[in-house]
Amino acid sequence: MKKSIFKMSILAILLGIVFIACEKEGVKTEIVEFNEEEFTSETGNHDQVLDIKNEEIQQPLLHMSFDKNLSKEENELKWKKKVKEYVNKNANQNKGVSTHVIYEIITHTGSQPNHDTNGDVMAKVEFVHDQGRRITRYLALDNGDDRNTDQVDVYLFDLQFNNTAISWIEVDEAHLRLRGTNNWFVKSFDVAIWKSDQTVPATSDSNGAFLLSDPNLWMDNQTETGWDYYHAEGLSYSRVNF
Repeated sequence: MKKSIFKMSILAILLGIVFIACEKEGVKTEIVEFNEEEFTSETGNHDQVLDIKNEEIQQPLLHMSFDKNLSKEENELKWKKKVKEYVNKNANQNKGVSTHVIYEIITHTGSQPNHDTNGDVMAKVEFVHDQGRRITRYLALDNGDDRNTDQVDVYLFDLQFNNTAISWIEVDEAHLRLRGTNNWFVKSFDVAIWKSDQTVPATSDSNGAFLLSDPNLWMDNQTETGWDYYHAEGLSYSRVNF
């Protein structure tokens, strides 16, 4: 009888050890899967460290999020009206020469429920023109309720040339950055210089100069201070002539 009780006690202990080991293994597996699901970057450029000062960041002149209750055409007309009002108000600053160029940055967030983000986003754009190459400062793409699910956000910027007139300009490359662990699915990332948006007469074979990219990928970081990075090149066409 004592031997039976002893055997049962040993069996109970062994079963307890196995149960605890399985439980620990299950917890470990669950944590690994959770981390893999949470970190989603597909750029290969995540967790970069940037030392950015406030004076190195340029704010947009205008911003608009497209209204999902309106058609694309209605949203574009509404946006163009805002841009035209700005250009007409500031046209006299150019004094008849192309000393600055008006351009847009457009982003489209993915349509799934978890594709949106409230992380900080910035861009840089590289232009080529008849007098060389020009790279912008960091451009802030945070101006209110940006990057909601299936949302198009458009931002207006100007590129100053310090009273030096240029005769033509093209978009060459563009860079998009996201900070923090609130991931973002980017459907498209475009840059546009519309000839109709300029403060002096402009011409173009395609109504403007453009860089059109469709990343269709996740941006994310493993730290709150890290920056993920997407680079769009070889996707530009046309030029604007002044």
